[in-house]
Amino acid sequence: MNGTHHALDHFGGGVRHWISARGLRAGPPRAPAEPRPSDSAEVAQVLRAPAFRSQVRDLTGRLGRPEEDVLAEAAGDLREMSATHNEAVIARWQRFGRWMLRGYDTLLDEEALAGLRELDRKHSLIFLISHRSYLDEWVLPPALVPRGISPPYGLAGANLNFFPLGTVARRTGMVHIRRSTGDAPVYRLALRAFIGQLVANRANLIWSIEGGRSRTGKLRPPRYGLLRYVVDAVEAADAPEALVVPVSIVYDQLPAHEVSLMVSEARGLGKQPENARWLLAYARGLHHRLGRVYVDLGQPLRLRERLAELRVDDPTETHAVERIALEVSHRINRATPVTPTAAVCVALLAADRALTLAEVLATVAPLADYLQRRGWPVAGAASLTDRSTVRRALQELVASGVLTCYSGGPETVWGIGADQHLVAAV
Repeated sequence: MNGTHHALDHFGGGVRHWISARGLRAGPPRAPAEPRPSDSAEVAQVLRAPAFRSQVRDLTGRLGRPEEDVLAEAAGDLREMSATHNEAVIARWQRFGRWMLRGYDTLLDEEALAGLRELDRKHSLIFLISHRSYLDEWVLPPALVPRGISPPYGLAGANLNFFPLGTVARRTGMVHIRRSTGDAPVYRLALRAFIGQLVANRANLIWSIEGGRSRTGKLRPPRYGLLRYVVDAVEAADAPEALVVPVSIVYDQLPAHEVSLMVSEARGLGKQPENARWLLAYARGLHHRLGRVYVDLGQPLRLRERLAELRVDDPTETHAVERIALEVSHRINRATPVTPTAAVCVALLAADRALTLAEVLATVAPLADYLQRRGWPVAGAASLTDRSTVRRALQELVASGVLTCYSGGPETVWGIGADQHLVAAV
């Protein structure tokens, strides 16, 4: 616990210093929609853009509000989204991330990442991930810059925009977006313009195509809003090409605190709000050994090229964004490996009783054969029929409390722990 407080205090001190420094700024008052010295480059560019002012005027007419009020609200929304890349803060953030991930080893698709380095020079890379854990933001983004890829802007829900997490994250390129914008037309206009400006600047973006974490391990249906804004930006005149990169992130085991909340939600309890107390409890449960994190990339998709293909046969194609989103989801699924941990849990859930090692191997064998015939990847190139691989997965699940082990009989047997069936299913 002391380590948790120390890590958070380390960031808190930096944030307090940053806030104090910003508080020293002085100068004549400015109109809300006029770019300020403290605005990020993207916010200033949008506020100066004639096209954005024209869109605001159009929206003003539909809303029946004064243009000055709508423009001021849009400027405030843009500043709410604003994010920057501060090297000093990023270095601290990544050290904090390594501490948060101390219970894992990370296996990256190094070859695929190396192949993106050249593409990054001329294109905006749109990393669409499968969102399994809060830890995702410390898994992929820190792996890009050391491999010659420009630092990305992460798009995340505003539920994580609390002090100190949200304050620090904005200085690492994290853009916090409101969950519900159905009754906020000005905010939607600002968000569309902001995303379009990032793409026009060839910035790299990362977000979850599912719009939130999976509670079951399965990929959730895709959300279209942000992808639609990127498509609009790519189709604009003189816009650079954008490449969508499908990314699969899989954990041998998720953090116990995170899984317990998912299980509670599965039993009908409401989602608990994230705050500083939640962060402390979450970080405290990360000291256990939880296996590996596997990051695998699917085949990149060239947006402008794919849009042109979809409209060859049907020039009035009105579901291009939906079709692209489903294709990306399919590519994520194809890149997602099966972990030995998942195979062991499937075997024990199906048997609904304790099994010996030989029985677990016999239960997993048909699955292993099916995966081999389909050419489906296994995490870490492991063999699901290897005794030591399966035994290690069993031992790690016992260590985390998901399984129990009894060795007092003729043979050692493993079973799902009391009240742990939903956890094993996750």
